[in-house]
Amino acid sequence: MNYRGGKRMPENVVRALRIAGKIGFLSRPLWNEFCATGNQRWSQRQLELLARRGLVIAHPNPAAREYWVASPAGRRLLENGNYVSVRPAPVAQIHHDECIARWLLHLGRDKLATGWRGEMELKSAQAKEFQLSRDARNQKYPDAVFKVRAMGHERTFALEYERTRKSALRYKDILWLYSLQASISVVIFVCENQAIEEVIKGRLKYLRQAALWNRVAISQAKDWQKSPADAPIRLDGNAFTLRELGQSHARTMANDVAAIIAA
Repeated sequence: MNYRGGKRMPENVVRALRIAGKIGFLSRPLWNEFCATGNQRWSQRQLELLARRGLVIAHPNPAAREYWVASPAGRRLLENGNYVSVRPAPVAQIHHDECIARWLLHLGRDKLATGWRGEMELKSAQAKEFQLSRDARNQKYPDAVFKVRAMGHERTFALEYERTRKSALRYKDILWLYSLQASISVVIFVCENQAIEEVIKGRLKYLRQAALWNRVAISQAKDWQKSPADAPIRLDGNAFTLRELGQSHARTMANDVAAIIAA
């Protein structure tokens, strides 16, 4: 991509604009972790230049003043380059979406996840293969989907970040929808606390759906905040990490999980 005058954009600027287009916003932490170069002072100046050049603008909601969104000019550049450009999620959801984006960007950097798409991107594309609910007025998509390769097989994983607790009935409905979803091999529920995990496990027992036993995995948000690649994930009585799953040569419990997923 080039600036308006024809000068080629630095790679990190393109990356920042693509993140803003892909998830609907850009935050300072995401900029610092995945786009910034040089020392802290130069990093901050680069972000200011991004706004000064009119590629990003402050989030229109004052409650999200620490976030930027792609400007109309930035959106045109993305669209002309055949890149994704979605509208930002509601402000109440922005921290939730920022965590998911950060985790998947880290997994992508570690070459453990490919082709990831967040909920807003799935909705924008009307991706029918990942639409959990057929209700046109209340469309339900995973928080994110991504590809994982294990033992020579590429499978699609879904990610659900449970930051706040839903009702037991709501979790029952979500699990039931996943039991009918053929495009997703495994859904990982990343739980903010143990109470949320217990509710999900309770609904799994209640449903007694064999189709869910080797498809619903549980993990803890505190572990994903440290390192999504190394966060313990529990599936069908086994524990593994995405890093282990990506190392098909490793003789670990992850081999058993990979065999379950690949079956």
